[in-house]
Amino acid sequence: MTRLRITYGPWGETLDELCTAGAAAEAAGAEVLWVPELHRSATVTAAALAARTSSARIGTGIAQSGRTWNEFDVVVSARCSIDDDRAAVRRRAAGLVGFCASVRTYADLFAAHGLSAAQEEVIRQFRAGAGADDLAAAVPAPMVDALTLSGPAAEVRERVLAYEGIAGTVKLTPPTHGLPAPEIRAAQQRILALIAELTGERS
Repeated sequence: MTRLRITYGPWGETLDELCTAGAAAEAAGAEVLWVPELHRSATVTAAALAARTSSARIGTGIAQSGRTWNEFDVVVSARCSIDDDRAAVRRRAAGLVGFCASVRTYADLFAAHGLSAAQEEVIRQFRAGAGADDLAAAVPAPMVDALTLSGPAAEVRERVLAYEGIAGTVKLTPPTHGLPAPEIRAAQQRILALIAELTGERS
């Protein structure tokens, strides 16, 4: 059981499905953050500043402000793709990463992870005519690994728990961009199972 506040951004193809997903997340022990996603939305999240570096930087900022950690809630918002098949999880998560990389708005984020060249290649392909749903193929594995929580359940669990002492809240959301609804539903169920494990409320 973790001290982290585990939250979930539900997804649904219809409003009824969205509400059902929210209820399932609450039953699993998560608090639902209602920044929900209807099918094919493009809410942008990113989740992977290196834990030690982030802790030092955030701690320095808090100290300089004259306040304490208890006065802040640092929220990590993470796209999460869980499967034992690493190629499959990376493919699912790559669509959103590619979409984010196609615009320069997130250039600082990619640069912070040493991924500027990879972002430039995505932009090049986008400008050459690749559609937003086709950019996953331009995204290399290191880009997905750095910017999402993707992999086997045990590995994703450890990556979530690595934020203890750095963040107060972790918000998990399934990948959606360029994926069919049944695949998103399956991804959502795997995340909810992990949430139940993390919160210690698996029935």
